[in-house]
Amino acid sequence: MDWHAGQPDDELLHKIRAATPLMWYNTQLLPARSALKRLPLGRSEIDDAAARLARFAPLLSQLFPDTQPNDGIIESPLRPAPALARALELEFRLPFTPRIALKCDNELPVAGSIKARGGVYEVLCLAEQAAIDAAILPADLDSADYRILNRDRAHQLFSRHTITVASTGNLGLSVGITGRALGFKVEVHMSHDARAWKKRLLRERGAAVVEHRGDYSTAVAAARRASAACSGSHFVDDERSEQLFLGYSVAALRLNDQLAALDDAAQKPKCNAYLPCGVGGGPGGVAFGLKHVLGDRVRCYFAEPTHAPCFLLAMLSGTADLHVSDYGLDGLTAADGLAVGMPSPLVLPMMRHLLDGCYTCTDQQLMRLTYLLWETEGVRAEPSAAAALAGPLMPASRSQGAAPPSAAPQALHLCWLTGGAMLPEPDFYAILEKGQQVR
Repeated sequence: MDWHAGQPDDELLHKIRAATPLMWYNTQLLPARSALKRLPLGRSEIDDAAARLARFAPLLSQLFPDTQPNDGIIESPLRPAPALARALELEFRLPFTPRIALKCDNELPVAGSIKARGGVYEVLCLAEQAAIDAAILPADLDSADYRILNRDRAHQLFSRHTITVASTGNLGLSVGITGRALGFKVEVHMSHDARAWKKRLLRERGAAVVEHRGDYSTAVAAARRASAACSGSHFVDDERSEQLFLGYSVAALRLNDQLAALDDAAQKPKCNAYLPCGVGGGPGGVAFGLKHVLGDRVRCYFAEPTHAPCFLLAMLSGTADLHVSDYGLDGLTAADGLAVGMPSPLVLPMMRHLLDGCYTCTDQQLMRLTYLLWETEGVRAEPSAAAALAGPLMPASRSQGAAPPSAAPQALHLCWLTGGAMLPEPDFYAILEKGQQVR
C-alpha cells in the first residue's frame, strides 16, 4: 500500500546506500489512541488470541516440558541488566548509565525465539479449526480439554494436512517443531541465509526442508506457489498473516505485569522498546500490543542491519514493493533473522502512524554487542537479537527525521532479545570470538 510518503532527502539516502548506521524518527507519528483507531485490528483481537493460547496451555504443557514451569504458557522473563548498562556507558561514552531491561525471548520455550509466539499461535489456530470441523472439539471451546488433540484421532486428522512456511530460520523452527509435535506434515522453504544447524534441527523433527539459492523474498514466493499447488496445505504467510501478528501482540499483555514488578507501578516511567526487525511481523505485532497496553508511555523503534533496512526504506517511501537491492544494498548480514529484502505489506501501513522510528546497525556492532551481553550478564543471544542492544546508544547519535525524544536517565530502555538460546556451542563461541576482537 502506497501512502505517498515521498522520497527521503539526499543526505539520508546517501547514508542508507553507504550502509552507514543511523537513527530515523517518524514524522508521521500520531498519539497512540489516534493511530490505533485507524487500524483494522484492535484490542479485542489481542484478547481473543490470549484466550486461545490459554485454552491450549494444558496441551502445550503436555507436548513441551519446557512450558511446564509456566503451566503451558509460552512466556519469557524480563530482567534488569545493570552490568551491561555500565559497560555500554563506558565503551560508548554515554552521558549517563541507561536503565536497561532485557525481554528474554531468546529463552522462550518450544523454539527459543520470538517466533515461538507467532509461529506457534498460527499452528494452534489451524489445529483448533481442523478439530472443530472434525467434531473433535466441542462447540463450547472454553470448557474443552485441548489435551484431546494429543490423541490418535487428532494426530490422524492433522497428518492429512501440510503446513508450508518460508523462513530464514526461526519462524521455520517454531512452525516446524509445533506442527510436527501435533502430527502435521511440515515443509519449510529456507533462503540461502538460513543457518545449517536450523535446517538440521528441522529435519531431525521430521520436517521437510527445501533450500533456495535466493534471498528470503525468493523463498516466500516459492513456498506460496508450493502451498497453492498442494491440496490440504496451509501456507503460513510471514508477510501477510494476521494470526502471526496477533500471536506476537499477546506479549504486551504479559509484559505490563512484568513492568509493574520491575518498577513502582505508580511512577509509570517512560519506556523505549527496541525491536529487531526482519519482515516486520514480530516487531509490528509487539509494537501494536505495547501501544494498546501502554499508550504513549512507550516509544517503539525497529532495529535493522545496515545492509537490509527494508522496513526503514518502506517507511520512507510509503510502499512495501521496493527491495533493498533497489537502493544498491546486497541484503547480506550476519543477522540471519533480519536478512530480509522487502517488508510485510500487512504490517507496513499499520506502522505508518504508530512506529516511533527505525535505526540500523553494522554486523560489527551486532557481534560486539552479542559479546558484551554475554560477558556482562551471561545472556546468550544471536546477532539478530543484539540489534536491540544498540537502541540505548542511539540517542547519543545524530538523528534523521523529527527531533528525537528526550533520553531521560529515568526512562526504561527495553531491549527485546529475539533469539539465541538454541544456538549450538561452536556457532555461539565463534560469534563471541568475533565480538571480542571488535574495538
